[in-house]
Amino acid sequence: MAPGSGPVSETVKRLAAIRRAHGDDAVGFYVGNPATHSYPATLAALAFARALNTRNVFSTASVDFLPSMFAATTASGTGRCSRCLMWIGPTSCSYSGPPR
Repeated sequence: MAPGSGPVSETVKRLAAIRRAHGDDAVGFYVGNPATHSYPATLAALAFARALNTRNVFSTASVDFLPSMFAATTASGTGRCSRCLMWIGPTSCSYSGPPR
């Protein structure tokens, strides 16, 4: 395969065209399991995000955990995440009272 003719080169060209046409934040990426539990993979993802100069970086926390936490704190009426809720499972929680 000739240099500059493979799938990586094609991806680079397409990402560059999208960023030129729509700006840096027109692209984003997701880092999921098991990569989020790997120090080298996390460092590589941070370097990739910095190179893309995008704010659209998502992870298992931003996609799975944080929306659930927001919904639970909103439903409980506390508006707080710390010391108010104890997670039992991915879709259930118990209210332990207001923070002291």
